Amino acid sequence: MPTNNYHPSFAPLRRNINERGMYSVWAHIEYEVDGHTHVNMIGDGKENAIALGGSVEMVVEELVQIIEDCDENKHVDNKDVSHGKKHNIDGGEVSKQAFEQLFTTEFDTEHWEQKWLQQMYKVWGGHIPAAVIVPKEENPEEWEMLIPDVQGGAIRVDIRDHLLDGTLPTPTSETANKQLGYGWKGVAAESQDKKLSRIAYEERLNNG
Repeated sequence: MPTNNYHPSFAPLRRNINERGMYSVWAHIEYEVDGHTHVNMIGDGKENAIALGGSVEMVVEELVQIIEDCDENKHVDNKDVSHGKKHNIDGGEVSKQAFEQLFTTEFDTEHWEQKWLQQMYKVWGGHIPAAVIVPKEENPEEWEMLIPDVQGGAIRVDIRDHLLDGTLPTPTSETANKQLGYGWKGVAAESQDKKLSRIAYEERLNNG
C-alpha cells in the first residue's frame, strides 16, 4: 500500500518532480485481503483513466469488482499455478481505503523514488541505508557515521568521543575482518560442537 515515506537521501530530488497525484500515469489503488493484494491500475505509464474523463468513483468501484471477481483461477504465477480464492469483503472498507490512497498518495514521487532506489542498490551492492556507523579507517578505536548523499556517495560525520563507549565493540584482527572499502565484518562465534570437533581434529594430527 502506498505510504509516502521516502528515503531521506532522496529528498533533494523531490523538488524536481511534477507530482500529479491521482492524475499521475503511475497512479493505482490496491487492497490486500487473505494475503492477496488486488490492484486497479489507473495509469499505464502513458495515460491516466481519470485524466481521460473517468471518475474517481468509477475506478474505486472497479477495484471492489476486481476483488469480488477473484476466485481459484486468478493470481496465476509464472509456473501457471493459480493462487486465487473467493474473498468475503466489506465493500465500504475497500472504497474507504481506495479513496484515501487516491487523495493522499504521491504516485509520481513514489515511482521515481523506486527508480532511484534501484540505482542505489547497484551503487551500494544492496539496500541503501539511511546511515551506517563504522570504525574509522585510520583508527578503528574511533567511530564515524556514513550518511548517503543523493548520488549514493558517503558523507563522513564524526561521532563525539565516548558517545558509543561500551555500546559497540572495537574491532580487532581476532574479532573481525577488515572489509574492502569501509567497515569490518565480525568473526562468527565458534559453536561448542564445532570447537570440540576442531580440538579432536587437532589432537589426531598431533598424534599422527
